[in-house]
Amino acid sequence: MRDGVDTITEVPLSRWDWRDYYGDPHEQKGKTRVKWGGFIDYADCFDAEFFGITPKEALAMDPQCRLFIETVWAAIEDAGYAPSGLSGQRVGVFAGVATADYKDLLNQAKQEGLLDTPIEPFPFMVANRVSYLLNLKGPSEAIDTACSSSLIAVHRALEALRHGQCESALVGGVNLIAHPRITIASSQAGMLSPDGRCMTFDSRANGYVRSEGVAVLWLKPLAQAVSDGDAIYGVITASGENHGGRASSPTAPNGQAQKQLLLDTYQRYGINPATISYIEAHGTGTELGDPVEVNALISAFSEYGVAVGQPYCGLGSVKTNIGHLEAAAGVAGIIKVLLMLKQGQLAGNPHLQTPNPYLRLEATPFYLVKNTCAWPKPYDEQGGLLPRRAGVSGFGVGGSNAHVIIDEWLESDVVVNTDVPVLIVLSAKTQSALLLQAQLLADYLTEHSVELPALAYTLYTGRDAMAQRLSLIVSSQQELIAKLHQLSAGQLPDACWRGSVSDDNTVLASPQKTLRCVSTGMGKRGGD
Repeated sequence: MRDGVDTITEVPLSRWDWRDYYGDPHEQKGKTRVKWGGFIDYADCFDAEFFGITPKEALAMDPQCRLFIETVWAAIEDAGYAPSGLSGQRVGVFAGVATADYKDLLNQAKQEGLLDTPIEPFPFMVANRVSYLLNLKGPSEAIDTACSSSLIAVHRALEALRHGQCESALVGGVNLIAHPRITIASSQAGMLSPDGRCMTFDSRANGYVRSEGVAVLWLKPLAQAVSDGDAIYGVITASGENHGGRASSPTAPNGQAQKQLLLDTYQRYGINPATISYIEAHGTGTELGDPVEVNALISAFSEYGVAVGQPYCGLGSVKTNIGHLEAAAGVAGIIKVLLMLKQGQLAGNPHLQTPNPYLRLEATPFYLVKNTCAWPKPYDEQGGLLPRRAGVSGFGVGGSNAHVIIDEWLESDVVVNTDVPVLIVLSAKTQSALLLQAQLLADYLTEHSVELPALAYTLYTGRDAMAQRLSLIVSSQQELIAKLHQLSAGQLPDACWRGSVSDDNTVLASPQKTLRCVSTGMGKRGGD
């Protein structure tokens, strides 16, 4: 996003041959001029054995469910927790999912006698299977409001937390394009860009491009996250949803409903829109839809009494980089905001050349973020630093709208003693996977600076221990990178131990030297 990369490609043969369907949708039934999209590499691959799922069952599972399971696992580990540690807890699971392309393929395979299974890939299993797999006892819901699904899932998760229905919540969305049916229908309805690009806010805007994606957030009450020593990406301070009721058509954007949603959300949570310095717009890139959304923002800010002066609130949309993730679009927008907060930058719009003439931003608080730039820090009247604040919008094609407000998390600096050797531990289910873990960690450390005690603590307490294991003693990040590269090359460096745990918990180790006392760090944040 920072570099303005456009990830859209031609439809790969792993989905379908676009040439078989290419043609004028208005003159030829079942044809489309759309040959573009955003696609996940190896979306058909799944380590079923890792999750205790039989190959036959995995084959019948919707790949959206498989992707969501993998991403939930990654989100929990990213937070510094072992997934098994959540077993039995009141953790909610909320999944935005709106399509079931794989069901069409599965039924076709059954009719052709290629598959014999009673299992059906129902969308509700995307959330329910995660709860089953990890033994989570909170609410478990699949939510389908089309393009706003995952953002409304976030709102539902927040409401469940506020009402004490769960202690924390895993929430996200997933979208996989496995069959051309919806693409053809959307093309015939004039919704898709024949150029295959979301040119949001640009005069060339002519529709959106469909894309695949999966994203998961782990939500906790702020006080609990602070108490647990969690790494906090941001704070959701407000959320809301509504529907526009009757409009000019069931699928037409309703600017009045969008405006009312903003006003209701601001009023309910005491948000002054003058403190919002960025809006991650729904921004699908349609000639009339984008102005409707922007006009609703202008009207809501104006009605709230925001003074008009120098524009201070940037407008952007991640769809210009990755296309429209449909059911997963809202959480993708949240993650974009969280990454921008982390970097202190606003990501540019790679397709913005000439602004849409129907956008009238003169004498308004808004401006279009064309190029990546610094995100200004806000200060109060006494010169005290305030958190940056952003809004994220998601509008479903059927009229269900959602909006959330996200604040930057300002954390005081924590002093960590890094001048001590630490014990780094890794584990995996197979030796090849263990070596891959070592290589992935080396790759990450090559690009990122970390606090070794915090890394050591998280790897020790925040990962499930698996059968194949190794441990290393290191005193610096560069030493750790060098030793990980040695392991990936098939060598066993000094102060390194490898071993395995058999089914009867017997440890088979290959020590290099006697283990000495080391520090494993002081918490997930490297603090107390």
